[in-house]
Amino acid sequence: MSPRAVAGPRAASVRVRRAAALLLLAACASTDSAPHPAQVLLDADRAFARDALERGLSPAFLALLGEGAVVFRPGPVHAQAWFAEHPEQPELVEWWPDSAEIAGSGDLGWTSGAWELREPAANEQPGEVRARGRYVTVWRLEDGERWAVVLDHGAELQPDADTARAVSLRALAPAAAADPHGATQTFAASDMALARAIDTGGRALRELLDPQVELLRDGHAPAASGLAAEAWGAWRPLHGSTAAGVIVSGDGRLAASWGTLQGTAGRAAWLRIWRIELQGALPTLALDLLTPLPAR
Repeated sequence: MSPRAVAGPRAASVRVRRAAALLLLAACASTDSAPHPAQVLLDADRAFARDALERGLSPAFLALLGEGAVVFRPGPVHAQAWFAEHPEQPELVEWWPDSAEIAGSGDLGWTSGAWELREPAANEQPGEVRARGRYVTVWRLEDGERWAVVLDHGAELQPDADTARAVSLRALAPAAAADPHGATQTFAASDMALARAIDTGGRALRELLDPQVELLRDGHAPAASGLAAEAWGAWRPLHGSTAAGVIVSGDGRLAASWGTLQGTAGRAAWLRIWRIELQGALPTLALDLLTPLPAR
C-alpha cells in the first residue's frame, strides 16, 4: 500500500465517532446469539494492527503473510521478500479496520480501514501526522484454520479527508464449490471487460459496478459509483492493462485481482474486489483502488 497503514492520535471528533461505532457494534453483538461471519476478519485485522504497534510493521507482516502474498511498494511485489529485505522504518504506522467482507465459503475475505503515518515520537510525545488514507487487505484461510494476508494496498487521501467510518460487516450467501480454473477465468474476463467499459462509459460501465462500489485514488476523497467515469478518466485508454493475478474464494463468488496499467496520466497499480451476489449472475466491482507508479 502507500505507506501501509496508519498512525496515531486522531482529532477528538474522530475519536468520538470511532468510539460510538465500536459501542454500536458491541450493542449489536450482545443481542445476537452468534457473531457475524465477517467478525473474524475484523478481529484478525485489529490484532494485526496491535502487533504492528508493539513489534513493528515488518515483523507483524512476516508473521501473517500467506503463500505468494503481494504488497504494493508502490507497485505489486513479493511480500515476504520485500519485508525480509527492508528493515523497519522509524515512522510509526497505525491503522483502524472498519469494514470486513467474507465469502460464503468462509475461505476468503477482505478488510478495509483508515491508516495514518506519523513521524517518530520525540520526548514521549506522538510524532506529527505525515499522511493518512484508506487501505485494503485481502485475507485467505490457510490450512483450514489460519487467516493469512495475501494482498495489501492503500491510497493516500487528501490531507483533510475524514477517514473514520462506522463498522460495516458483510457476508455473502453460501454456495456450492466452484471449479477454480473456471472461476478465475470469470473474474479475469471481468477485468478485461472493465477496461473496455471505461473507454466506452455509459451502460456498459454501470452494469459492471456494484451500486455501492468504492473508488480509492491518491489525493482524492473516496468516490462512489456516480463518479466512476471521472475517477477513471485520467487513466484512459486502459488497453495497456496488465493483470498480474486473481485470488478467488472456493465458491467462486468473491475475488480480488491486481495488476498495472498504462494510461494517459502515466503508469498505475490497481487492486480490485469483485463479487457475485446471486448464483449465475455476472461479477460486479465492489472496490477499485488505483495509485500512480513512477515512470520507468
